[in-house]
Amino acid sequence: MNGLYAIMSGRHTIQRYRDLQDPPINQLLQQAYALHQQGRHSEARKLYDRVHAREPGNQDALVLLGALCYETEAYDEAVSWFARLRQLAPERTDFLANLGAALQMTGRSDEAIPIYQIVAETTPSAAAWYNLGSALKDGGQAEAAIQAFERALAIAPEHARAHNNLGALYRQLQRPDQALVHFERAVELQPDYAMGWQNLADLQRTRGQLQAAEVAYQQVLGLQPGDATLRYKLGTLYQLLGQLEASASHLKTAVELSPRMAEAWRSLGATQQAQGLFAESIQSFETALELRSDYAEAWNNLGNSRRELGQMEQAVAAYEQALRLQPIDANRLRLATLLPPIYASMADVSQWRERLNNGIAELATAPLEITDPLSEIGQTNFYLAYQGGDDRPLQEAIAALYRPLLPEAANATATTTPVSTGDGRLRVGVLSAFLYNHSITHYYGRHLELLAADPLIELVLLFAPGGEQDAVSDELKAKADRSLQLPRDLELARQQIAELGLDVLVYPDIGLEPFSYFLAFTRLAPVQCVLPGHPVTTGIPTIDYFVSNTWMEGSDAEAGYSEQLVRLDSLPVWYRKPSLPEHVSSRAELGLDPQKRLYLCPMTLFKIHPEMDQALAAILAADPEAEICFFRFRRTLLHELLAQRFAQTIPDHARIRFLPWAERQDFFSLLHQADVLLDSFHFGGGSTHFLCFATGTPMITWPSDYLRGRSGAGLYQRIGIQETIAESPADYARLAVAIATDPERRAAIRQQILDSHGVLFENDEGPQAFVAWLKSLAG
Repeated sequence: MNGLYAIMSGRHTIQRYRDLQDPPINQLLQQAYALHQQGRHSEARKLYDRVHAREPGNQDALVLLGALCYETEAYDEAVSWFARLRQLAPERTDFLANLGAALQMTGRSDEAIPIYQIVAETTPSAAAWYNLGSALKDGGQAEAAIQAFERALAIAPEHARAHNNLGALYRQLQRPDQALVHFERAVELQPDYAMGWQNLADLQRTRGQLQAAEVAYQQVLGLQPGDATLRYKLGTLYQLLGQLEASASHLKTAVELSPRMAEAWRSLGATQQAQGLFAESIQSFETALELRSDYAEAWNNLGNSRRELGQMEQAVAAYEQALRLQPIDANRLRLATLLPPIYASMADVSQWRERLNNGIAELATAPLEITDPLSEIGQTNFYLAYQGGDDRPLQEAIAALYRPLLPEAANATATTTPVSTGDGRLRVGVLSAFLYNHSITHYYGRHLELLAADPLIELVLLFAPGGEQDAVSDELKAKADRSLQLPRDLELARQQIAELGLDVLVYPDIGLEPFSYFLAFTRLAPVQCVLPGHPVTTGIPTIDYFVSNTWMEGSDAEAGYSEQLVRLDSLPVWYRKPSLPEHVSSRAELGLDPQKRLYLCPMTLFKIHPEMDQALAAILAADPEAEICFFRFRRTLLHELLAQRFAQTIPDHARIRFLPWAERQDFFSLLHQADVLLDSFHFGGGSTHFLCFATGTPMITWPSDYLRGRSGAGLYQRIGIQETIAESPADYARLAVAIATDPERRAAIRQQILDSHGVLFENDEGPQAFVAWLKSLAG
């Protein structure tokens, strides 16, 4: 005991000696605070600890220790220091704001709220009410938080962060108009406020204000160029805007900045897919899956790219993996409706069609649980049209699956009453994702011009999301009475269109992309019609009319449509006469043998139906000098699949060539140099027909039972040429060889086609007939 007493006494003597050597408490605090202000936190901490050791009840030391811990992100320790002070001096309130902030940072907003309430009530200020609002917001008390932020703004109307937080709360409460006002005010007050600009951009994006969102995101980019998440958002925004090069650029930057961001890799793959860069997209999707093997959406995307390359086994495997990871109806439907771009044989067509029938029947046994088909499915049954069969039953069966998932009317007051002119003008909406320099606008741009010019019609252009914006778009907007860029949100788009009070809604195309397809299930006008931009019945019960023509429809065509068929007595489209190259390249310049007879099929490869193989074989057998040429389809491998098929079905397949995808000069030169052109079976050339007719080179066509395979024959009938229209596949081959081997006959047909350009090109009869039909709806 005596020894222990001596040791303890010695310690006390040492401590008293140290106290005599230490500077006074106030001086130590001043030194510590100076170091603290200079950011020399570790040195400041040592001095604060010395003060606390000498005087544990020193309130200033406790405040400064708490503040230092908060600044160095030691939030739990900061709470501990402030809590000691509160026990020591419960009457003090000057540090409570700091205590509340530390509690918030530790996720204890429920404890911070009463602390902030004391501060706001005892020393009300904009900062006090702002802090309370922040804690209430974090605590999920949105309405109370709004009141607190409003109190802050009553004291300091130019408090940018209070406006930003109000905007976030109003957006959370589904009050986007109020949110927009506060976000805009926040960045107006503080132009370098990156979070404010980002919140504004995110809101504008969800509201479909994509151009405005782009401007706001660019403001953030100027402030935070190295933000990978921002680059990701910009990349996906440019996807929606159809600006694929800009999208790819930002997404590539995103993955460079954050190589492990799986979402950015998947989105990059989606952009590459839209660019037709399927091999590159597969690499991006596989990188995303290396980072997140359970990423079901990336597996679906991978399946899409595999399908576009015709790699159907791998596509099925990818879809099945997505279904295993996410066993939901959307994935079941996607797998059930999978179809290839190229078929190996007629039997292969039958097998895939039977698979589709069985898949739809199985899905129809119980209601589907799909909330938003656009986001969950995001695709149409595009490739069905190329099988060559009667698609109406399948289209109706697929539509019947979606029908319960989508509202039949935009709101309870939506009308289906007959159209009336009202104020004397028929209000016509035209909706498409392709209102730019695209084949759809090449077909129907003149229709829109005549609608806009008619004094009895009010034209409203509705730009579906995902379409490009270019000079053609700007010109169309300038001519229309109104135009509206729709958001990629079906519910919001439906509301915006319903508010327009349209008399007629025209879809130039349904089936090329998913937005217009799913939107068409809702009645947004008393009359809704579709034009043959995608020449297949929709199967959708809310589409009233399919507006076609007499020249291209068979006598019993009505049976193939779920809509009421309208046969206008005119060509269905208006096509500007192409300007041909001044110089036509020679066959030698084009890499072709001048001694061969060139049979050129300029149609996309997924239109080459297996039934066409017998005609190709017959051409090669009948003409030893024949060489049949196709174009490779961009950067896909579809030509390899066709070559494999031809090797099985065509004995002389070595005389079939696949030429590189040609740009304008080479394309028109090849059309001109061909002895004959070959139309595809069951789904013809569409706009390619007009390009062929521009050169005058005879094109052989065999009309099928349905509009999609009768375009070429209809155009020929309109200009009075019959000898290029075959009655069967065998007759197709016979005509092709007969015309190719008879230069005089070929020249005569060419001249007859060239003499008919006034009928085929820039002919107003089609647009005029369509406008007259629309006006007839009003009585």
